[in-house]
Amino acid sequence: MIIKELDQKLFIFQFFSKADKEVMLSERPWVFDGCTLLLKQVTRFEKYSKVQFDMAGFWVNVYDVLGIKQTKAFGVCLANKVGKFCDADSDNLT
Repeated sequence: MIIKELDQKLFIFQFFSKADKEVMLSERPWVFDGCTLLLKQVTRFEKYSKVQFDMAGFWVNVYDVLGIKQTKAFGVCLANKVGKFCDADSDNLT
């Protein structure tokens, strides 16, 4: 992997392995030096100065929820109260 600084607080990561890139993009959020890294896949046809970094993904754990409410639909409802729903751990839902 090569990391190049394009501008102040703007970097580009070049991966030589598709698997490494997928891990980097899927296992977010990443934190470096106490700061959250906002990552976005871009194409060669996009201007870096126009790329918007306006979202960061986070896992939210909710405890002490009634069994009847431990559903994906309820998770979507809760997630949309604090942000935008992305995914749920279906192993922990009924």
